[in-house]
Amino acid sequence: MEVYQVGKAIIVTPAELSVRELARQVEEEMEKTQYSLKDLLFELREGTHAYREED
Repeated sequence: MEVYQVGKAIIVTPAELSVRELARQVEEEMEKTQYSLKDLLFELREGTHAYREED
């Protein structure tokens, strides 16, 4: 369970938010492959990235 305070409101979520989980997965993969944020942004800007489909 996670608890957040936003102004005077308190928000309680039953599980880790999916965006946070996705960010964690991306960060782990980047560390494993020695891929920097600078590399990722460059490829996104230049359009040199390749797409792959999952089975």
